[in-house]
Amino acid sequence: TISDVVFDLGVEISLTSQQKTFKRVLWIGESECEIDFMSSNQQTVITAKWNNQGEPLGIADIAKALNLDPPDIPTELDLGLRSASFTYDFTNKTFVLTADSVNYGKASFVALKVADPVNKDKSSWQFAFALMINKSINLSDLPLVGKELAKIETISVGNFQIILASGTIDQPTVTRINNLILATGTGAPQLPVAALQRSVSIGITMAIGTQSIPLSVTINTSSSQTTDLNLSALPAVATSNGTVMLLDGIDDASGPGQKVKWFTIQKNH
Repeated sequence: TISDVVFDLGVEISLTSQQKTFKRVLWIGESECEIDFMSSNQQTVITAKWNNQGEPLGIADIAKALNLDPPDIPTELDLGLRSASFTYDFTNKTFVLTADSVNYGKASFVALKVADPVNKDKSSWQFAFALMINKSINLSDLPLVGKELAKIETISVGNFQIILASGTIDQPTVTRINNLILATGTGAPQLPVAALQRSVSIGITMAIGTQSIPLSVTINTSSSQTTDLNLSALPAVATSNGTVMLLDGIDDASGPGQKVKWFTIQKNH
């Protein structure tokens, strides 16, 4: 015990002709850090996991550990880290990083070497990132327009999702990435099951009264073409006060090679 902080250390070593395993668990107060190293004839992997059972880790905690003056950050914008983990497979050249924050949700990052589809002797690194924020924002609280929206119906947005892919990732590789994330046991977000292009995808769920409508937009970063967000397929939403909100898509070409869509909101009584 140092300054009323309890330290505890556990070490486990297993050596056989087929496999060597080293496991160390360190408890510092309410934080638990586990490091596992496994080496066999088929695979060599190192894994580290950190879990905080008490107050989430903030920027001020990190600054204090580095003997720096902590910045003044509002609690709702602080790091708020509850857990984190990483796994590196030396044999299969894969790296998985996960994190869980009370303010920013859960995130996963995967890097792995993928063989060239034409020349199997060549391979390149591919990267994928996923973020899931399970928070809801009530649009009725917005300034200027919030009161007007509240007159129609309770409207909120939530389940924010961000997916990034560094290049073209085929469906078998997507499945492989999701299995790597699943193997961490952290509940970190996975990728969509379909193949991915080099892109950034942003998704939200809009709740209008009791109805939930998923919305998403994908920006293809490997092309200079403008990305369309087509909302015209959305259904009409009946509100509790008898009005109906219709999202009506209107095409408007603003120049050669440009694709722009304008949307008007109408109320029918």
